[in-house]
Parts: sequence; structure tokens; C-alpha cells
Amino acid sequence: LFLNGMLTYDVSKNETFTLRAVVLWTINDLPALGMVSSHKVHGEFACPPCGADAWSKRLKHGKKSCFMGHRRFLPPGHKFRFDEKSFDGTVEHRAEPRTYYGRQAEEEIKALGDFKQSKTYKGLSSLFTLPYWDYNLVRHNLDVMHIEKNVCDNILGTLLGLDGKSKDNLSARLDLKEMNIREDLHPEKQPSGKFYLPPALFTMYRSEIKLFLEVLESIMVPDGYC
Repeated sequence: LFLNGMLTYDVSKNETFTLRAVVLWTINDLPALGMVSSHKVHGEFACPPCGADAWSKRLKHGKKSCFMGHRRFLPPGHKFRFDEKSFDGTVEHRAEPRTYYGRQAEEEIKALGDFKQSKTYKGLSSLFTLPYWDYNLVRHNLDVMHIEKNVCDNILGTLLGLDGKSKDNLSARLDLKEMNIREDLHPEKQPSGKFYLPPALFTMYRSEIKLFLEVLESIMVPDGYC
């Protein structure tokens, strides 16, 4: 439809014209993004925009890849780059990663050669057969609805201390200890063999949880807002 178009009748003008269409970008969740972009979305390089420049750390106890290089996107000299205590215990001197988005990337992807050995791409997406696809500044988008729901669920689960839903659990605390950061949150082993987790700044008492839920219940929003 982009190159040849399709002869289409315009009833308002009583004439025909050549209709052309383009795929501007895709909108999907992360697994689907992996399929349409042919980029790996699991493991240490599961960041399509950053590709091989992605920086991740495998959490020993959480058993997940954690992407902690977000300070690389800050301007050089930004105070957060030198704030070891508030982040992962390191100073960030690296420059912003060279993303695959916002520039032509087809030849670079082809140059990877053996995709079975590639850490990033599983192949060249069929979308590159479109003559304009390599020139798209933004090729893929993540579905905000799914992200908002997942983030909201995780925040609420953590604030309310819900079993199986909270991200502030023993594994997370043990990983903090493993990384030698946030000493005030390190788990303390009791004589019984169980661990005591010191309360975090966001930890709420029962009375505070009750008040929080009452506020949520009393909120009035437009119909269909949530």
C-alpha cells in the first residue's frame, strides 16, 4: 500500500485517488515487542533501545536481571551520578548508551551475522522490508496501560505489605546486603533462624493502612476513570 497504493473512490468528490498507507510504529506489551522487533526481551540484554549497551545485574537472591544503569541518561556532572548511597553503591561515569532508536539500524543488525550467538537480536524483523522502516525515529512503543497496571499493583502490594505481592521481601533485603548498600534495611537473623526485616521509610502501621484504604475508598473520579 505504500509503494503502489490502492485505487480508492472518494464519494464526496465523485472521483478516484491513490490511497497509500504506512505503519508508523507498533504498540504492544514487552513479550509482543520482542516478537515484532526480533529483539530478546529476557536476560541481561533485554532492553531493545539500548541493545548491547544495556547494563544489568543478576540479583543473587531475587534471581532476576535488574537494570540499574538509569543514571547514564543524566547530564554529565549531575549530582545523582556521584550519589553512591542513594543508588547502587557506585559512581556513574559512563555516557548515555547509543540507542538503536532514533537512527538507522538495519545494517548494524545485519552485521551481527550469526543471530544464534547474538546477545540482543534474534534476527532481522520483517518490518525492515518496508522501505521506510529503517528511517523511523520510533519503531516500537510499549503499551502504557499494562505498564501502569503492573506498576500500580507493585506499589500498592509493597505499601500494604501483601504476601506474594510486595517487592520489599526477604530476597530483596538479602540482595541489598549482597550489594553492600542500605545497611539500615539489611535483614537480621534471629535465634529461631527466621529473619527480621527492619521497617522501611514507606512501611505503614495497621492504623495507617486503614486510613490509606479509607482514602482510596472515598476518592470520587469521573465514570470509567479507573
